[in-house]
Amino acid sequence: SLPVATSAVAEKPAPPADKKRILFDPASGLALEAALYRRKCLEPGHTFDGPAILTEDETSTVVPPNYKVLLNSHGEIEMTRKGF
Repeated sequence: SLPVATSAVAEKPAPPADKKRILFDPASGLALEAALYRRKCLEPGHTFDGPAILTEDETSTVVPPNYKVLLNSHGEIEMTRKGF
């Protein structure tokens, strides 16, 4: 099994999303409004809930509706399924 990352950072809400985009959720079959976050504007401890899209220069990360994102103390993305 994969090791569980430990964040050891105080959680704080991320700044408001820059924009919103429509995102198709294959689990529900619905088109959802997703918050659009720029990774370069986030710092360790920032959290936000899906549905969302986290954009970077070379890639984007899609966050499903039932997940929460935390940037840990190393700036790595930790996604946790809510309700577990």
